[in-house]
Amino acid sequence: MVRKEVGRVRLLQQLPGRSAIQYLRLELPYREETAVMPGQYCLLSSHERIQPCSYVSVPGRSREFLVVTSRATPLKSDGEWLSYSGPIGSGWPVPLLGRRLLAITRGYGFLPLLCVLDEISCWLPWVEIHLLYDAASLTYLPEEYRHRLAAMKVFSRTLYSFGSQAELKNYVVTLKPDMVYCCAPTQLACQLARLCIEKGVCAQRIWIRADHVGVSADRPVSPWDGPVHRFDRVLAARY
Repeated sequence: MVRKEVGRVRLLQQLPGRSAIQYLRLELPYREETAVMPGQYCLLSSHERIQPCSYVSVPGRSREFLVVTSRATPLKSDGEWLSYSGPIGSGWPVPLLGRRLLAITRGYGFLPLLCVLDEISCWLPWVEIHLLYDAASLTYLPEEYRHRLAAMKVFSRTLYSFGSQAELKNYVVTLKPDMVYCCAPTQLACQLARLCIEKGVCAQRIWIRADHVGVSADRPVSPWDGPVHRFDRVLAARY
């Protein structure tokens, strides 16, 4: 999906996050509709500053949604309007044919992944969601989303060391996932994807997303720009 120009959104609330990240609660104008795929992102701008933001939740009937950005400095004051461009790029696929989904994340990557896990848990109850994350990941979530995660039908487990691969290898071999979503820094995401291939997961069934996005507003965006990529296409592009 390419960029959709919506126009503007109202900044309802700015919530401080861990480290240099910040959550922004936004509201679309009345009767303005936009279909967002979890995993996509948007651009907010004010005073010629453009900031890419990942969706933590997608707009519903209330037209409200939450995004996360790496900028700690507020763009505007609560209640004011921001220029908005989105949704942008490709999102996570819908696992219609899958029965076991393995989601792997670290740190900030939990946020762009949470939205799709919520949607799958709600609308595809036959899909078993198995979530592996590091201990620090939960500290990035706003309190309300920690409660939401606890309410999801998700088999979650803390992966104590991403440096030691034995634990993850054993998990993949035992689970035999139909699909894998990995949201982490690019180098780590590729490393984890290769490990899953080594243990029998087809590359076409693995999807990765870098936990940060940064896109120029001066050029068109196509699905090939991501931020979500099927891993066999990543491998093909590198060789």
